[in-house]
Amino acid sequence: MLTYRDCLDMAAVSEAECAAIAEHEHIPAMLALEKGEQLMATAAGRKRLQAMILEAIENAQDHSRCASCALFSRTLHDFIQRWTPPEAAGELLPPKLAEYLAIGLVEDAADKVEPSTPEHAACLAALEEAKVRNDCAACGAASLRLLKGLGETVS
Repeated sequence: MLTYRDCLDMAAVSEAECAAIAEHEHIPAMLALEKGEQLMATAAGRKRLQAMILEAIENAQDHSRCASCALFSRTLHDFIQRWTPPEAAGELLPPKLAEYLAIGLVEDAADKVEPSTPEHAACLAALEEAKVRNDCAACGAASLRLLKGLGETVS
């Protein structure tokens, strides 16, 4: 008999993508896995899955579930990395999408670079304060500001 893990190991979707589907559709993980396989079969389905991941981030923010917000943000980043066509790779992201991506990426970036300016230090302080308050929206805004600042420092 196949287990959920066996099926997941053979699937085109990740465990976190499956969790986003399950949350969005209000279905068990095994059914979400099957739905994910169907979605991954077409470009329109992949676009729909990306929208489900975005909605999972927004839902986590609305309910102050910052850990879920960060998980789904990393999931969105990984999904975009795997499925963005090469010709679209240089396009600017819509502001809200960039903010959602920043939430999941900022912890790695913040750990790699010490704040070199007062602005960086202020962004880190705002991020920590937002995490303490479980304010996901403020966390996203601070994360985006921090990544923009780090990008200027690192490049």
